[in-house]
Amino acid sequence: MIERARLGFLPLTAGHALVAGLLEEEHRDPFDRMLLAQCRVEGLPLVTRDPVFVEAGLPVLW
Repeated sequence: MIERARLGFLPLTAGHALVAGLLEEEHRDPFDRMLLAQCRVEGLPLVTRDPVFVEAGLPVLW
């Protein structure tokens, strides 16, 4: 189904981890911080209904 929708997986990199560790946002969930960092580094929007990402200034689809 992933391939049929032409979607893929984005592996975590050391660069993503470094950005996540340097985020100034107060969000404490480490998984959310990593998603935020990945989207910022890669210039991607995030598909989510969680308002914390909008508050962080990330482009969000949903």
